[in-house]
Amino acid sequence: MVKLQIIEEETGIKKIIEFKSRGTFYELAAKIQKDFTIPNHFFLISKEDKLPTTGIIEFNQNQQIIIRDADTLEGFGVNFNDITCGHKNLIEVSNEAPDWRVVCNGINLFGICENKNCKAYNQEVIAQIYNENYNMTENNGIMKCPMCNNNCTAKTVGFYNCYYNYYGIKYDEDKDQTEKFGIEIPNFSKAVINNNDTVIVNGKEIKVQKTEIGNCSYFSPENGVVQFIKLFLQVKKYDFSY
Repeated sequence: MVKLQIIEEETGIKKIIEFKSRGTFYELAAKIQKDFTIPNHFFLISKEDKLPTTGIIEFNQNQQIIIRDADTLEGFGVNFNDITCGHKNLIEVSNEAPDWRVVCNGINLFGICENKNCKAYNQEVIAQIYNENYNMTENNGIMKCPMCNNNCTAKTVGFYNCYYNYYGIKYDEDKDQTEKFGIEIPNFSKAVINNNDTVIVNGKEIKVQKTEIGNCSYFSPENGVVQFIKLFLQVKKYDFSY
């Protein structure tokens, strides 16, 4: 027998259970179900990998097993700049920027192109995201190089000519637990922004961020990297029609 640390990812609830050192996914799920309410569709995650649903699994003493709701938590998380720390740099937008560093109004992802045949090889490139609501974890943080269209790993995000908001769940390695942050603002792209940069949600004022005219707000590498289980980005682009 071994002791396993079971964590319900959505709530952060932890419990220690005793289980066989060799067993199946469904045997473990049945054991867990006695102490947790398991979602209709779920994964059991260990070291960021899904436990296989077939065959015999070897378990180790004090192994950590995470219950992940497959219906609400898409993908398997993403290692990304810890934007919840809030350290930002301003990048002046210039017409002289190279083609791989052109930003759009709203969301812009930053990563390194590793395609040796690309003009922007080994350069930090920017992927323009035209969605006003974007799920970073849905594609495990993958973006496209604007020059060669190859996959790149997004490292951080910048916002331009917009109000923006973000929310989700991250894993706090120091505390060994998940942590929710931010709040979803329904229909944010059409929301009324008050003079103090707030939006009213269910009678409560929610502070939102905004960019400076002519500058892209870029989240600094000083924030470090964390694992996001959920990371949603929302923008309301500036209206320059008046």
